Amino acid sequence: MTSLFQSVQLRKSLRSMPQSVLSEHATRTEIPTQKGVEQLIVEMDGSMIPIVETESTTAQDQKIDRRKTRTVAWREARLCLARDSGSSQPIFGVTLSSVDAAAEQLADIAIRAGVGSGTLVHGVGDGASWIAN
Repeated sequence: MTSLFQSVQLRKSLRSMPQSVLSEHATRTEIPTQKGVEQLIVEMDGSMIPIVETESTTAQDQKIDRRKTRTVAWREARLCLARDSGSSQPIFGVTLSSVDAAAEQLADIAIRAGVGSGTLVHGVGDGASWIAN
């Protein structure tokens, strides 16, 4: 379970990361034909996170106090990880997008973790309908 401190640290590091790094990563979904690692452990889960939205800073050429226009909505972050069974360094993926995007993220991180045509994949999930299907 992730602590509040770890969540805050993750948000801070993502904010400081250049947007080009986050958006230019090409997602790979084709499993390589080479053998790959012996066994890969993958996991998916969802977590509800608060999203704060505000109106723009100006409306009709007048400054607006954005603190007074704040609304909070909850969205599900779909998280995944993959790691070689002999490694303690997982590779993470996350999306606020669709289930299909989460599946593409999982395939991409599995490829980066070393999955291949001969890899045994051990999947862990909590049985949520979007994971099971």
